[in-house]
Amino acid sequence: EMGIRASPPLYPWLSYSLRTELRDELAARGVGRWVDSGRADYEIALKVDSFTIRSWLTDSDDATSLYSANMNVEAIVYKGDTNQEVWRSGNIGYSQSYERVQEKTVASDLTRELMRRLVSSMRRAF
Repeated sequence: EMGIRASPPLYPWLSYSLRTELRDELAARGVGRWVDSGRADYEIALKVDSFTIRSWLTDSDDATSLYSANMNVEAIVYKGDTNQEVWRSGNIGYSQSYERVQEKTVASDLTRELMRRLVSSMRRAF
């Protein structure tokens, strides 16, 4: 069973997106069973090191037509009963380019891929 610790990021909906994608990825791969509250065998702390959206290409009217989005996260797994660190992902990042940008859609795409990468790394360690 796994629970999560998270610091609230700049975008309040980002924590929800991260938790949802991580929970779904853990369940899909059979890595663990998620608990929202109560005792957990392990707790996962997620840290968003960066989340940026930049415009890179503008037309003659100065309208942006190409964006770049980047997110970097780190996860630390703690033993639930001792709070001892048992695994650390290190920095995991992902970038993608978009023609149009809606922050929630971009964040959802980035978090989905980041959680796939994070759980893949976690599976190799556990």
